[in-house]
Amino acid sequence: MIVAVGLATLSLVIVLQDRLLYVPARVDVKQVVSAELRPWPSAQEFRGRVAEPMGGMHGAVMVFQGNPGRLGHRATYPHAQVPLGRRVIRRSSVVNWAGVIKDGNAA
Repeated sequence: MIVAVGLATLSLVIVLQDRLLYVPARVDVKQVVSAELRPWPSAQEFRGRVAEPMGGMHGAVMVFQGNPGRLGHRATYPHAQVPLGRRVIRRSSVVNWAGVIKDGNAA
């Protein structure tokens, strides 16, 4: 009996797994940028937000959204890294690895 209930539950999860995924709503670029974070690489080709140091740059950090949570939950990264001279790119999503490599090289 326990095995049958377990198999039924597992089958239900497998059938409904697409409905269990969290898909965030699309937002306008103007809603996610601020004085500290500008669109990256541009508002027209928006793939994330960037915070840049005022002086010389000594490297770059690319932060991915990941799960669970959203990019807003990673707000501490720019505050910690920019004073050290690092550009912080907060990437909205990963479409494919080729795009990630291209974005990393552009950073």
